[in-house]
Amino acid sequence: MRTLNDRKTFILKWNPAISSVNLEDWDFWVAKKDFLVPNWSVYEHEKVDIGDEWYMLRVGEGVTGIVGHGTFCSNPQKAGDWSGQGKVRYYSELCILDLMPHSEPMITTEILAKCIPNCDWRGGHSGVKLPNIDIERLDNLRSNYYDQH
Repeated sequence: MRTLNDRKTFILKWNPAISSVNLEDWDFWVAKKDFLVPNWSVYEHEKVDIGDEWYMLRVGEGVTGIVGHGTFCSNPQKAGDWSGQGKVRYYSELCILDLMPHSEPMITTEILAKCIPNCDWRGGHSGVKLPNIDIERLDNLRSNYYDQH
């Protein structure tokens, strides 16, 4: 049985300007989230286990911040490169708990940078493990969001 000390959280990053998932696709995901099990590439795939948490962070232009949350419902599997560059990619299926409209993040990048300054909230790889010390901080930000909404 896993304990809180075993818990892992990953930050998935979505830049609609370069992603295979565009804004229209995201709107579809939000509308059908209870019926979807999409997959997403995970940079630190060797660290992911079924049941680990993920947060989807919209990056790039426009309103940025956390727009999704859930758990991994599969171990990462090697598959084709979403970007078409021929790189080796590993994808995990996502069990969706929350998805926000792309223009209404539950936690903005500015708040994340202020409250959890050790992470790169504006760029970097998708699927990087959040340091354990920061998991509780992110949980508190999410809890505060739900209390206010």
